[in-house]
Amino acid sequence: MKRLIVIACIVLIWAGLTSAKDLKTYRATYEKKLDEIILFHGMKMTELGQQYTKSLDALLAKVKKDGDLDKTLAVNNEIQRYNKEKAMPGKPSAIPVIGKMHASYARPAAFLETDKAKKIISLVSSYDKALEQYQKELVSSDELNDAVAVQKERKELDSDQSVIAARATLLDDAKQSVETRGQVKRIPKPTPAAEQKYKWSFDGLTLNACEMEDGGSFLESKGKVAVKAYTLGKGWHGPKASIPVSLEGDFQLGTKLNYRTRGREIGRLAVGVRLESGEVYTIAMQDDHVSIIGHNITFSCNAGIMWATGRKPSKKRFSKYPLMIHRHGDILTFLVKGVRKGSHKDCDTSKVEEVFFTIQQYSSYPALTEASINEIYLLPMGK
Repeated sequence: MKRLIVIACIVLIWAGLTSAKDLKTYRATYEKKLDEIILFHGMKMTELGQQYTKSLDALLAKVKKDGDLDKTLAVNNEIQRYNKEKAMPGKPSAIPVIGKMHASYARPAAFLETDKAKKIISLVSSYDKALEQYQKELVSSDELNDAVAVQKERKELDSDQSVIAARATLLDDAKQSVETRGQVKRIPKPTPAAEQKYKWSFDGLTLNACEMEDGGSFLESKGKVAVKAYTLGKGWHGPKASIPVSLEGDFQLGTKLNYRTRGREIGRLAVGVRLESGEVYTIAMQDDHVSIIGHNITFSCNAGIMWATGRKPSKKRFSKYPLMIHRHGDILTFLVKGVRKGSHKDCDTSKVEEVFFTIQQYSSYPALTEASINEIYLLPMGK
């Protein structure tokens, strides 16, 4: 969907230039859009680097508090390395405490690189099509010298370093996808004895076991929980509840979400777990019927989004929409409506200490007419 939006915007730009009939103007517009893509990517990478620095500082404080000399030296060395290089290493560190952090931040960094590459290739494709049409018009009007200049411009696109790098990134992604395909061959079933250990069906008693955060309040009724009162604030805001748990090893975290909108409303429903290490895995559905008229489902960690559907146009109502994260060893698998959509390696394997859920509205936009959660379950998994 993101790709289609980018292409649509670019096509509109070229369409607006039809009156110019000037190669110089076409090229200037292309270069401007290319610079915007690169600038946006740089801004996002800077934000990610700032998050990584904060995570390192927090980790350093923790290992110092624990009195662990080896880990303290390792984290100090990583802080010095990153401050000098401002980049993730080629390979994750062999030291577990650093290697896990490398892996968790390498994922969003790779996502940003791929996103930039896709946008550049889409831009180049649209630019080439606009030039092709312009070239035909020049030939038809017997302006052959100008047509030759346009043809040369089109051929030189293939040698542009930004385009070469973008194609190399997408080629590497394709190879990696082939290499990792099928690594998670099956999803184990929950162990029978533990199947009911952590399951919340919002039967009128679930909220009694919750700790409330961020103000506001929930109301549970007829097997689902909804917002009774939102908080006030900017950005995303709304009540959040957490439930302490203790679960080691493989697990399934699942939920069923509901929403309904009358239009021009924005809302977000999220369910997640917090691990002993401080890592957080979150399943979220964001509905936006103001700007995109659709929804986006994301699976994320502290470092950022691990997998997402992208912004998809949707109907104005979903009922009992099932979403799930499965952790098997160091691999996370993401399922939407029971279908495996993606997976991610090198995940944090520490103990689950908390399950949380939140329902939010955005800034002063109206909240969703209905936003509720049917159930949440956290199940230990069999081998």
